[in-house]
Amino acid sequence: MNSNTERLLPILVYIQANLDRDLSLEVLATLAHLSPHHFHRLFRATVGETAKQYVQRLRLEQAAFCLKLQALSVIDVAFSLGYNAHETFTRAFCKHFRIPPKAYRRAYRLTTPPLKAAVGRLPVLNATIDHYALSKVRVQRLEPITLAFIRHLGEYTEADAGAFDTLIHWAIAKEQYDGENLLMGIGHDDPTITPKEKVRFDACLQVYEAFAPMGIIGCQMLPASEYAAVTYVGPYGVNMYEAYAAIFAQMHNHRDYQLIGLPAVEIYRTTRINPELTASNQFDACYAKPA
Repeated sequence: MNSNTERLLPILVYIQANLDRDLSLEVLATLAHLSPHHFHRLFRATVGETAKQYVQRLRLEQAAFCLKLQALSVIDVAFSLGYNAHETFTRAFCKHFRIPPKAYRRAYRLTTPPLKAAVGRLPVLNATIDHYALSKVRVQRLEPITLAFIRHLGEYTEADAGAFDTLIHWAIAKEQYDGENLLMGIGHDDPTITPKEKVRFDACLQVYEAFAPMGIIGCQMLPASEYAAVTYVGPYGVNMYEAYAAIFAQMHNHRDYQLIGLPAVEIYRTTRINPELTASNQFDACYAKPA
């Protein structure tokens, strides 16, 4: 991660947490303490999209996910993501996905696990499908958690588990590690919607006070919420697509809660993340709310 990416990391975190708010160039430039012209050039050179394109893509991808999983009307989805007019949202959605929102919902409405397409690209799962176990869904409330994180862009299965060691060593040096810190992973995107090279995964370590970003390590807050939670027991990485397909199927059929779906949060019940372990305990959670 280069210095420009490090400088923009707090802005990227702000964007993902505030898709329903004003994210104009002027607002973001002010947050970055740069002129709009300088911010525009820096953002485009670093991220590969203009700030406007980036914000709109995240909003539309989130909208597509909502249409797949939630019973909200199209206009409510649009308003929840910062669009002020149904027509503006529909035009943008059609341009991005080549299909109107209502037709997208009819075509992609969740009747099978949402990661089915991704699972089909992983033939190795045929040999490992029996090597993990899942608990039943339960709903738990988590309080806010402050996190140090390192961001990975690309397919979830390609995320570097060594990022967790980097976070631990950093926290030890900063006297923010006591051996009880939670190790967490946050997946922000649906790989069946977001281009694979733009899928965002954050390797995270719980810390006890917020801090200014330091190099490749950023800071974010996991908000308090009720989570539909499932415990996964198995290897890190190998079975994750198949496991998530099963988790989403369980949650989608829950009688008392409506699944929101993203971000997907993993809380690891281990002090180290090792892709080669065959019995690494993980606690997988996805947002839920009362139906």
